[in-house]
This record gives sequence, structure tokens and C-alpha cells, in this order.
Amino acid sequence: MNENNTLSKLSNVVDFYLRLFNLIGEIQKDISLSLTKLSSDRPDDYIEQFHRTEVALRSLYLTPPYLIPREPHSDEMYYYHSAFIVHHWDSAYLIQHSIISCLSGVYGAAYSELRVAFETFLNGVIYDCLAHPNFRNSAEKLRKIKGFRGSKSFKELIDILGSRDLENSAEILDLIIKEEIQPKASPSRYIEQLKLWNLLGDREELLLKDCYNQLSMYVHRTIPSYSDVGVRLERDINWLSTEPVIDEIIKFMKLLNTTTETCSTITLNLFLPMAMKFKDKLDKQKIILLSNIFKELGNSLAQERLENLLR
Repeated sequence: MNENNTLSKLSNVVDFYLRLFNLIGEIQKDISLSLTKLSSDRPDDYIEQFHRTEVALRSLYLTPPYLIPREPHSDEMYYYHSAFIVHHWDSAYLIQHSIISCLSGVYGAAYSELRVAFETFLNGVIYDCLAHPNFRNSAEKLRKIKGFRGSKSFKELIDILGSRDLENSAEILDLIIKEEIQPKASPSRYIEQLKLWNLLGDREELLLKDCYNQLSMYVHRTIPSYSDVGVRLERDINWLSTEPVIDEIIKFMKLLNTTTETCSTITLNLFLPMAMKFKDKLDKQKIILLSNIFKELGNSLAQERLENLLR
């Protein structure tokens, strides 16, 4: 009897994995279909949006490593921004998955993953800055955020840190776990705090808040047309199919590009002070390449700041 039960369970497990592998194959077909339909139906949008996505992602991925000086000074800067670097990697990983979900025709998952990627990025910047007293001394927006269900929040974290400057900013992550710090998520206040810290300007603040609001509408789906079914029904497409919705792919890519480009600007502003300290130890060729990336995105201010590192 037990042997029969075991064989039955094993058979179910094998069937499950076979269905999973078949699903992976279907996803690959959906991605291929999306790219084919995009390139044939909207060739100009396809080339423009995907090219900009590639450049925007390069700006986000390459800014931290290209601004880290050569050894033996690389460790100091790496540790100084380690809390951010950990979250930056996590965020970049999620962004890649959001693109895969979008091209697979699962738009709700794509927007959800992009929102989580953005929240992860914001957390990384906030924690990285709070590891250093020059930022903690002007953290008015964060102090107003309450703890989740009565837990400790940023105010208690700032008080615990006092005047300490953490050489390894990732130490703050251990402290948050140890002290059970659980602030409520408040992306709008996070963005406002980054503005107070001069890590972004008025335009970037408005862009990020608008992007986050749009992403949240897809995540919460209070409006029927923001569900995967609604997206297709609104365009008279069979809602049981995974047929690509070209307008939705273009819309997602534009939102992805705006979010990624703005986060790249924040990353650059975060890293510039330490990069300026080690400007003679930076790889000049990498700085030129990074400057050209921001130039291609039309970000003349970022380009100018990078060129200052070459003087």
C-alpha cells in the first residue's frame, strides 16, 4: 500500500515537472511571437524603444562598477556603498525578469516585478545613505514614517546609530534585522527624502512618483482594464490567449525606460562624491564610456558631471 502511494506521488511529481517544462517552452514561443509582431507591426517603435531600453539598462548596470576606483582603493568605495550595491544587484535582476514577463504576455507580472525592482532600488539608496551621518542629520521625511504594526522605524534606527559612520554601509542591514526595524513602505516619502538629499531634482521627483503610481495601478488592479484579461478585452483580443498586445508592450517599455534612466541619475549622484575623492584612481576610459551613455540618453547634466572627473 505504501509502495503504491509512493509511486502515485512520484508520478504526480513527474507530471508536474513535464507541465512546467512545457510551460517554459510556451513562454519562449510567446517571447518570439511578441518580438516578431513588434518588428512587423510597429518597426519604428520597436527599434526606438528597445534601443533606448538597452542604453538605459547599461546606464543603470554600469554606473556603480565604472565609478569604483582601481585597487587598492576599490575596497574602500565598495564597502562605503555596499548596502546600495546589494540592493542594486537585486533590482537589476528583477528588471530583467520584468522584461521577460512582458514579452511573455503576462503584463500584470511584468509591472509588479518592475515595481518591486524600483522599491528595492529605493531601499538600497535609503539604507546606504542612513549608514552615514551627513545624510542622517537631514532625514526629516524618513523620521515621519511609522513602523509596521507598531514596530521600530527609521526614527529609532537613526537614534541607535547616533553619530557613527559605518565604513561598511551593509552593516546597517544587520542592525535593521537585529533591532527588528520594520518601517512602513512609503515610496513617495522616500523619493521626497532623496530630493532633500540632492540626489534628484524636481523633474526626477515628478517622474518617479508618476511611474510608481502607474505601476501600482497594475499591481492593485482596481480598474478592470489594468488586469491581463482587461488589457485584451479592451482591444477585442481573445482574453484566453497569450497573443501579444503591442500597445501594452510599448507602454511597458516606456515606463521601464523612464524608471531606469531616473534611477541611473540617482545612482550617479550617490556615487559622485566618493568618485571625486578617487578621481585620479578611476579608469578614464570607463568614465568616457559612461559619459557617452548618458549623452545618448540626453542627460547633459550627468554627462557634464562625469566629464568633470576627467579634468
